[in-house]
Amino acid sequence: VIIAWAMIGFGVVLWLADKWGRQVRTIDGKSDSGMNWRAALLIGLSQCIAFIPGTSRSGITMTSARMLGFTRKESAHFSMLMSIPLLFAGGSFAFLKLVSEGQAARLQDGLVVAGFSFVTAYFAIMIFMKLIEKVSFFPFMLYRLALGFGLLYWLANGPS
Repeated sequence: VIIAWAMIGFGVVLWLADKWGRQVRTIDGKSDSGMNWRAALLIGLSQCIAFIPGTSRSGITMTSARMLGFTRKESAHFSMLMSIPLLFAGGSFAFLKLVSEGQAARLQDGLVVAGFSFVTAYFAIMIFMKLIEKVSFFPFMLYRLALGFGLLYWLANGPS
């Protein structure tokens, strides 16, 4: 239930931030309206909200950036940059766990999967970045609403 309501609620918040957020700030830091330490801290702290099940880490950081007036593209770009340390830490942990457990055969499989994941993620992000230059976050809000209401329906009428 929490996941469903978080999907719905944060989907609406993303859409409102996108609809009403100004699109003037960039992350280049070359102007007064660029990324500064306060904006980076607020966007970074917003990731804590992702501890609520059903909240997207990237979605909440893009929402925060849009609320602060960053363009869609810059919001998504900064959100993707913020994921790098987390992905690196997770990958390093998995690598060290396999090595410490002496599972060298599985290590090779893990590296193949990591390689395919990297390529897939790269192209998905490339397509996403091109898409948000042309459309708003409205389709993503619709997706979150559909999934949230679908979950609520399933919970109310699903198997007992």
